[in-house]
Amino acid sequence: MNPQDIAAQAIAERKCLRASYNGDLLIIAPHVLYTHHDAYFIDGVVLSRNGAPAKQVKMGVFKLTGLKKPAVDEQAFTPIRKFQPYGAEFKGTVVASV
Repeated sequence: MNPQDIAAQAIAERKCLRASYNGDLLIIAPHVLYTHHDAYFIDGVVLSRNGAPAKQVKMGVFKLTGLKKPAVDEQAFTPIRKFQPYGAEFKGTVVASV
């Protein structure tokens, strides 16, 4: 399965995404998969980094090609209530969203 399908599956099932990013093992609650300049990106909340809980809850942006060995994790997540996947910044580019 390609990384876009893995990310879309995680979003559809509201399951976390586990991947290595810049040398760290992350557990991410992915909220939206979209394209920008012909590249795929995920906006999501890092729940843990290298096994330690995240220090703060905030949305991050991840280039999909930077996520190494992405996999759907069994851990479910609840989307952030204020998240708007169809805002102006995502217009016409959303592949999958919560």
